[in-house]
Parts: sequence; C-alpha cells; structure tokens
Amino acid sequence: MSEMSNGGRPRTRLTRLLCALTLIVAGSTAGMAAAGATETATETAVVDPRVVADVTAAGEAPFLVYLAERAELDGTAALGSHAARATEVHRRLTETASRSQAGLTAALRAKGVEHSAFWISNVVRVTGDRALLTELAARPDVARIEADRVYQVPKPVPGPTPVAGGVGPDAVEWGVTNIEAPRVWSELGVRGDGIVVANIDTGVRFDHPALVRQYRGNLGNGSFNHNYNWFDPARICGNPSTVPCDNNNHGTHTMGTIVGEDSAAGAGNQIGVAPGAKWIAAKGCESGSCSSTSLLAAGQWVIAPTDLNGANPRPDLAADVVNNSWGGGQGDTWYRDTIRAWIAAGTFPVFSQGNSGSACGSANSPGDNAEAYGVGAYDANNALASFSSRGPSSFGEVKPNIAAPGVNVRSSVANGGYAAFNGTSMAAPHVAGAVVLVWSASASLRGDIDGTRVLLDDTATDVNATTCGGTADDNNMFGEGRLNAYAAVTAAPRGPTGTLTGRVTDAAGGAGIAGAVVRASGPVQRSATTGSDGSYTMALSAGTYTVTATHGLYQGATATGVVITVNQTTSRSFALTRLPTGTLTGRVTDQASGQPLAGAAVTAAGPTSASTTTDANGRYTVTLPVGTYSVSASLALYHPRTVSGVVVQANQTVTRNVALLPNFGTLTGAVVRASTGAPIAGASLTLFGGPGGTVRATTDGAGRYTMTRVQSGEYALHVTASGCFLSSTRPIIADGRTTVHDIRLNCTT
Repeated sequence: MSEMSNGGRPRTRLTRLLCALTLIVAGSTAGMAAAGATETATETAVVDPRVVADVTAAGEAPFLVYLAERAELDGTAALGSHAARATEVHRRLTETASRSQAGLTAALRAKGVEHSAFWISNVVRVTGDRALLTELAARPDVARIEADRVYQVPKPVPGPTPVAGGVGPDAVEWGVTNIEAPRVWSELGVRGDGIVVANIDTGVRFDHPALVRQYRGNLGNGSFNHNYNWFDPARICGNPSTVPCDNNNHGTHTMGTIVGEDSAAGAGNQIGVAPGAKWIAAKGCESGSCSSTSLLAAGQWVIAPTDLNGANPRPDLAADVVNNSWGGGQGDTWYRDTIRAWIAAGTFPVFSQGNSGSACGSANSPGDNAEAYGVGAYDANNALASFSSRGPSSFGEVKPNIAAPGVNVRSSVANGGYAAFNGTSMAAPHVAGAVVLVWSASASLRGDIDGTRVLLDDTATDVNATTCGGTADDNNMFGEGRLNAYAAVTAAPRGPTGTLTGRVTDAAGGAGIAGAVVRASGPVQRSATTGSDGSYTMALSAGTYTVTATHGLYQGATATGVVITVNQTTSRSFALTRLPTGTLTGRVTDQASGQPLAGAAVTAAGPTSASTTTDANGRYTVTLPVGTYSVSASLALYHPRTVSGVVVQANQTVTRNVALLPNFGTLTGAVVRASTGAPIAGASLTLFGGPGGTVRATTDGAGRYTMTRVQSGEYALHVTASGCFLSSTRPIIADGRTTVHDIRLNCTT
C-alpha cells in the first residue's frame, strides 16, 4: 500500500500551548514502539518541537504522522523460507496500515491535503499548516507527529591511487583481499550464488561491465526486465522511471564493492566481495540527499518489490541483504520500524556508521540503532579512519558493530569506469558482501539475523582500541573488530546439519541463566547466547564437538565428545557455579557543572567485562566477580574517561564516580545587513561539515541565533536570507565555551 495524492526509547517531553489545543511536544525524536505493540494515544499526540518550528517559520511544512496501531511481527522466523516470512510480514503490515490509516487519509483527501501513506511504519507524510497540525494532533488514532527528514548522501571523497599491493584491472582490490574473500572463493568454492542483495542508495548503473552480469533483471542475450529489480520512487531517472540510473556515483560504487566483477572467469576488475550474487536496487536517495518519502518507499520495496509502476508487490522476491550507506544525526529512531520489519522478514540490515569522527559519541543514525548492524572504516594499514564515527551511541550501545575497509576503496562508478573513494559508505558494502557469502554457504543461517550477527562478531579480528570505551573484544572504535569473511564462512555450518540445544542453569537453584555464551568447537566454530530461560540452540555441521558454557558471574563448564548427527537434535545442558562477587557503583557527572549524566555507557574490564548505562540520576550499579578492574565511562558529546585499579571484593560495595569533560560548546551571534547593520529576522543558518553533523537555526526578530550543545570542532556555516547573498564561514566550536560569530550579509533589497 502506498497512497500518493497529486518510520525506542522514551524522550523528555514538554508542554506547549498551540492555538486552542494543548500539544504534548517531544523534546527530541520520540522512539518507535516495539514491533507488535500499540502506542498509547493521548488526548493530543506527542509532537516534535521541530514540526512546530517548521510550520511557524514557513507557514506550511511537511511532517510525519504516526498512527497508534502497530503490527505484530513476532513469530515470523518459524515460517521457514525467506519468501514465506516476507509474505507474512507484508500481509501483517499492510493490513494494519490499511485499517488504521483509513480515517486519517480520508480526512486528508477531503481537505485536498497532499500526503503519502506508508505501511512499513504505519506513517503518513503530510504537508500542512499550523491549523492542520493542531487538528491532526488531536486525533485519537494518532500517536505522535515528527519532523520530516532529509539525509545527505556522504559525498564521495576521492582516494589516492594506486594502493600498495595492487589495485586496478586484473587485480583483486585491497579491501576484498583484506577481509580474505578470495580465500572463500578459491578454498571453499563460495561466491555468493543463490543470494539477492539490494542497496538503498543513489541508484546503480545497471549495465556497468562489473555489474551487468550480476543484475537480477538481466535475462541474457542483451535483454532486461527491470520490473521487481529497480525502484525509483521519486522518478528521478525518468517519469515513468523504467531503466536504472545513478546520477551521483555513490550507489554504483557501493554495489560494486558488494558484487562487482567484470569477468565471470575471475579475472579483470575484481572489486566485489560476492561476485556470484544477484543484485537489485532502490533509489532512496534522489541525488545528493535522501528524502523520508523515498527512504520509506524504498524500505517497503526491499520486502515487497513491485513492478515499474509501483504496483503488484511480490514479497517472494524480497532481498536477502540490504546495504544502507546513508544516514546522519544521532539518536534518531524514525527508521527503526523499517529495520525491524526487514529483520522479521529475514533480510539482514547493514548500515554505514557515518563519517562524523573522530570524536567519541559521533555514531550516526540509523546505524546507531541497536537493530542496525553498523559498520566503521579502516585503511590498508588496518588503522581506523579519522572520519569513521565512534560510539557509544546515544542509546548507550557499543557502536560500530564491526569495522571494514573504507579508505581508498576502488569500485565501479556511473560513467562505466572505476574510482577510489573514502568513507564508511565504502566499508558497509564489504560487510553486506560477507553476509551474502555466509548465507550462500550456509542454508541453515540464511535469514537468521541474530545467528549471523553472532558469527560475524565472533570471527572478527579483535582490535584493542578502547579510547572511546569498551574492551579489546568489543569497543566503540572497531566494534567487535575487523571483518574476516573467510573466518565467518569457515565457522558457518555448511552442508547437511544437525541441531545442538540445551539449557544453562545455576547449579545452586536450577534457575536458567540468561546471557550465557555457549561455544561449539569442532568441524565448524559457532556460538549462541542463552535466552531469558537459559535455553540455547544452534545448527552445526555433522561431527564431534567440544562445547563450553560461560557467563561473567559463573565458573565456566566444558563438555567434550558432543556428537552432532545430520537432521537430528542433540541436547547438552550445563549447571554453572556462581563466583564470589561484589558490587561496583557510582555516578557519572558533567565535570564542568557537576550535573548527573543519564545514559552514559559504563564498562568494567578485568577478570570479566560488564557494561551498563547510567540512570536518570547518573548512577550505575554492576555486579562483578572479585578482582581488579578498569572502569570506563563515555557519552555522546563528552570526552571518555577511564579509572584504573578499581578493586572489587566479595560481598562488598565499592564506589567509583567518574566526571566527564564536555566535548561541546555553543555558537551564537547576530545576522545583520552589511550596508546598514540592521538585524535580519528569519535568516536561515546551516552548520555542517564538522564532527557533530548538521545543525540548523533561524534568527529571531532581533536577528540573533543560538546553537547549543554543538560537538566541538571546525564547521562550515552557511547563512541565507531573502534578498541577500549566501554567506559561507568556518567557525570553530570549543569545549565548554560560547563562540560569538556574527554574520554580515550583502543584500540587494
């Protein structure tokens, strides 16, 4: 369902008086309800304050209206095949949207209001004024209203060439070699056959020599069918848009890194990780930017591809893997419903982590969402790229999840040639290609999102980079480590498999232990994490295994000689003895103001590792086995800090407070006419190109503006006003300081 006429965590809320109605205005983007939940409808909807500002400033503006009813997506994994899962997810989502949106869309049509309806997030994009906003906020079927989004496509940054070790025709690109994909091809005979990968990007040059063979729409003998294989919701490539195009290079480049190869014989330009796979593409980014309308429509199409008219959806043709090399900002959950729908359908969601580094806490959305598999970037020397966004996320999660080659990555471009670019946009496709290889090799893992994430995590090469918090095993710079496709495919169960299942319990009382890690070592290496009842299950190739069960608070246990038989289930349970423990507690505060910091990520590393997040009072508490620990605290917009030598003793509580130095400042000033010095009201200011992403402001009646909590660093500032020429300057934001930056505009009126 897509009607065209002519998308977590609770956030702070504040109340505003708008016309005659009271609107509950969200202090920041409201988190999405969990799949299957119903958002609470109040007397008035939760409204993003940016919407109020937009309609007030412009008179009329687009915004996103979220309906309260949510589709239940649990249980789809039990349906088995990818086609069956996608079909069921599509059915549940479209039926929910059709039923719950009917009243709203009918009212909008009656008023002649421009709108677009989307089933993947049960949201309607509306363009309206303040009166309409007030009316819609009062509807009982509306849960919240959020600002429209426009994401910038990371501008490809040319990399120097050549790269030591070989790059160019008749060579395997350095990144592909770095993750050991050629070993997967030659030693394991796996090239990605049988798997379909999509990208949501700027489009793809479908007849590029390195891509045309792998295009799903290639029928052979020079014939093509673009139905169900190409989607251009904004009709940028034509109206109707019947042939794939790329007006930017970005999408062609990312797809090349996933599947590119210009010779089926394995010679020539070997730019892709999984050259045996098939690809399809959705143009979610119009050119240098990606609108919410196109991104939502593209997200739907990944689950249920349509014909070139956007009709007759075919969820049986859904993509297995989707690469998303776009994003921006932090702590934004508007795309979470889409990601969750992909996961329910069995589609693996890969996201670039962003190019907002090198500060800690710079991870971008949607890659900073827990459900997204976020990817950082490193260079040919295995050093983290300076631009690669770091964690922790605004949700206290370790981000990125993993790192991959993203500097001087040579791939296909839209003119039919090749170019080397830098960015996490270039890193993410390496991971998408690795997932394709794993699923091509392992039928039992195809569609198993959690199992595949664990496999990628466990087989990544650890990097001890804890500047932004975390451990050598999992940190906010490299995540779980550097991607290794060969290790991942080798560890995946291939060929006929059996099942290992069991429970991990407390030896004293028999209660299930949640979060225990069970590792099986034998013909393949796999691990699983126990659920809330202590149970686990994993598919394994036939053979004999050594199985271990570990948990940070318990003494581990090992079982040897565990035999896995094809098409049979083997049970092996473990009863673990709890270790002597103590309690570590404390508060994380702002070093400048002394105020408590909520949502800070705290990690204790020692005999075991444990992480938690501070509460509303900045307090944290964690139970640890006896030993000596290093305690690290980190939070977006603050410099991380580590306290060493913290001793935890049995049955005792030790307190360690941590004060973090702010990594942000304030930019303020006035915008005036250069000729007279008169203030300019309503001038638009855009701060961008720095570590904190893009920040916007509008001058008040006195011509003044203020941007608060801007991450420290150098930025570009563009200022525009009616009848005036653009001003471009480069202010520098300093830690804990207010920078006064006045602008004088040359105006013609």
